Amino acid sequence: MIFNGKKVLVLGAARSGVSAAKVLKEAGAQVTVNDTAEADRLTADIAELATEGISLISGSHPLSLLEDGYDLIVKNPGIPPSIPFLQEARNKGITILSEIELAYQVSRGRLIGITASNGKTTTTTWVTEMLKRDFPGVIMAGNIGIPLSWEAANCEQNTWLVVELSSFQLHDIDEFRCEIAAILNISPAHLDWHGSFESYMAAKENAIINQTHHDTAVLNADNEITREMAQRAKGRVLQFSRLDAVEKGAYIRNDEIWLRLENQETALLACDDLGVAYGHNIENAMAASLVAVAAGARLESIRDALRGFKGLAHRFQVVAELKGRTFINDSKATNPGASEIALILPGKPIVLIAGGLERGIDLAGFAKQIARYCRGVVLIGQTSQRLADDLRSIGFTNYHMAKDMAEAVPLSYSQSHEGDVILLSTGCASWDMYSNYDVRGDDFIAQVHKLSR
Repeated sequence: MIFNGKKVLVLGAARSGVSAAKVLKEAGAQVTVNDTAEADRLTADIAELATEGISLISGSHPLSLLEDGYDLIVKNPGIPPSIPFLQEARNKGITILSEIELAYQVSRGRLIGITASNGKTTTTTWVTEMLKRDFPGVIMAGNIGIPLSWEAANCEQNTWLVVELSSFQLHDIDEFRCEIAAILNISPAHLDWHGSFESYMAAKENAIINQTHHDTAVLNADNEITREMAQRAKGRVLQFSRLDAVEKGAYIRNDEIWLRLENQETALLACDDLGVAYGHNIENAMAASLVAVAAGARLESIRDALRGFKGLAHRFQVVAELKGRTFINDSKATNPGASEIALILPGKPIVLIAGGLERGIDLAGFAKQIARYCRGVVLIGQTSQRLADDLRSIGFTNYHMAKDMAEAVPLSYSQSHEGDVILLSTGCASWDMYSNYDVRGDDFIAQVHKLSR
C-alpha cells in the first residue's frame, strides 16, 4: 500500500496512534491525529507530533472532519467500530485500518502473531525468550504494550517480530499476514465491543485468514473453535493438545511434552521441569515450542527457555509455599474460560478464590468446573451470590462468602489441607473491588504474606 501523498487521519492518540502517525509521516503522508481527550490530558508523546508537522485535533471526534477529504483512517484498537464517527466514515467509503495493518504494510521484518482469549502475553514472551537464543535481534511488540508499526518500519531486514495480537487489533485488517500465527484458545470475551461472539471469533481467525501455503498456523486441538479453524487454514497446521496425541504438533505423554514433526517424534521436556507452575502454562509451553520450531529455533534453545522462564506477574504466578500449601496468583484470569483452564491441575486439590464484577456472563460452566476440581471455594465480589446459586444447584455446598481479600485468603487457608493449591483465579473482572487485576493480585500476595508472619 502506498502512503506517499495520501491524506490520513489517525484516530486515537495513545502510544499506537503516535507510532502510526510518525510512521505515516515518514512514508510521505499528510497526517492528522484526532482524540476525544483534551490535549492537556494526552501523553507526553503528543509533543513529538508538532515537531514532526503532524496536526492534532482533540476533545471530540467531530463529524465535520470527514468532510476534509481523508483517503484513509488508521484507528486505535481500543475504539469500537460501532461509534457514529466510524459508521459515517464507512458510509463515505473511507478505508479504515488498524495499526497492525499499517505495520504489515511498512514492515521490514518477519511477523509471528499470537492471539487467544487467554495466555497470549505469556506465550508471546515465552516465544521471544526461545528465539533470542538463536536470533539475537528478535523484537517483541503489539498488544503487549509496544506499538508494532514503529518497530516494523525501523527494524533490520528479516528480523523476527513476535507480536501479541488482540481481537481489537485484528478486527480492521486487509492484507495483514503472519508467517507464523498461533491461536491458543477462544472463549467468550469482549462481546460488548464486538457485538457478538461470532464477530469476536471472526476477528481472532483473522490471524490466519491471509496466510498462504508457505505459512504455519499453530492451533489448539483441545478447543472446539480453534480445532475447526484448522480445517480452513491454508498453510501448514501444527496442533497442540494435552488430552490426545496429534498428527503434527505437540502433545503430552507420560507427563512429558512430545513433538511430532515430519513423522518424527521427539521428547522435549518433562512437565515438572518447566520454570513456571504447571496449570494452563502447559498449553502455552506447547504452543510456544511449536512457534519457535517453525521459526527455526534449535530444540536446545527451546528447552533452555522452557526451564528458565519464570512466568509473568498475576498469570499463574507462584506466590508462596506455606505448610505444604502452594499459593498461586492468577488474577489475570478475568473471564470464566481462563479460570476453567487454570483449574485443571492433575493430582492437586484446589481451594479457589473466585468472583468479581457482574457483567452478566453465564457462570454455570465455571461452577461445574469448580465442582469437578475444587475441594472448596471462597466467593468474593458482585458475582458471589450468583456463583453460590449455580454451585448449590449442582450439589456443591463447600463454598464460603468473603467481603474482601483480607478475609478470603485466611478463609481459603482454613479450608485447605497439606498438598493443596490455594488459587486466586476469579473468572471475573476486578473493577467491582479494584482498579485493575494487577491491584487485585497484589492484594492477594500481600494477604498471603501476612499469613506467614
